[in-house]
Amino acid sequence: KVVSIFATVALLTFILRMRRMAPLYVLLIWPATLMHEVTHWFVGWLAGARPTRLSIWPKRLGTRSIRLGYVSFANARQFNGGAAALAPLLLIPALLSLYRFVLPMNLSLVNIGVYSFVMAWLFEGAWPSRTDWRLALKCWPGSLLFLPLLLLFIALVVPVPSFVHAF
Repeated sequence: KVVSIFATVALLTFILRMRRMAPLYVLLIWPATLMHEVTHWFVGWLAGARPTRLSIWPKRLGTRSIRLGYVSFANARQFNGGAAALAPLLLIPALLSLYRFVLPMNLSLVNIGVYSFVMAWLFEGAWPSRTDWRLALKCWPGSLLFLPLLLLFIALVVPVPSFVHAF
């Protein structure tokens, strides 16, 4: 268990340090970008923001920045824009469930490596970007409605640890 956590943290640190080496970073982070943008698209669609374009291809913006992906909406408003902006946070229940169910298993070294990569991708993909946070603040009513729903979703998806049932 400790080896898996250490490997995940080490891989996440390695991936984040690769930002300076753009082509390698983009390649390593692509699965997280895909998950991140698909959650924006899906929640935007559910909330009625009408997604019009989904891009998961990186684009260099100037000399120091790369846009890894984006989703455009035709109807992003106060109540649905916040939910669409914070949508990647929905990857947290997947991260917690994976940690809860897969980690207790006896994993081989190869499986620990695969597990650690998936955990690092989920963690990186679950965090909203600077642009996402700006939109969430701009559409704060939707953000305030989305966060309790997210917590309820986490409570329903992630099982309660057995030691809590003792109380």
